[in-house]
Amino acid sequence: MADEPTARNSSAPEVAFDPKRGEFILFWASTIPRKFTATAGSSETDYNHRMYYTTTKDFTTSAPTPLFYDPGFSVIDANLRSAEGRHYLIIKAEGLSPPKKHLQIASSADVRGPFSPLSAPVTPAGLGVEGTTALRIGAQTLLYFDAFQTEN
Repeated sequence: MADEPTARNSSAPEVAFDPKRGEFILFWASTIPRKFTATAGSSETDYNHRMYYTTTKDFTTSAPTPLFYDPGFSVIDANLRSAEGRHYLIIKAEGLSPPKKHLQIASSADVRGPFSPLSAPVTPAGLGVEGTTALRIGAQTLLYFDAFQTEN
């Protein structure tokens, strides 16, 4: 995050291959103070994450780090999976007010987006979730995550 020297953190990095460009895309959640002020204070300990990314072909050099995904609220634990010519971005909504601790999915024809509007939550109501992993096994995609009880 050399382009964002005030970045508070880099959380839950992931990597995917971009076959169109022949390179890897690395993405993670970061909070940058004084950005996204409309949702400031909506998440834990003043975090207000958005997804950022870089690309590399050799894991030695990398491109600058632009914004990858901003759904209009704090988001962490993104995962990207491809199937049948589409790229599916699975994100964890992260917020206190209103409470958000669920997974949603957006899709795109390009690994870098733009992504479709988010789906409704795909995880059970009343549970908080995190630590997403999606695996393609045959014709099915299995979505794994850690679940915890939230306050009702």
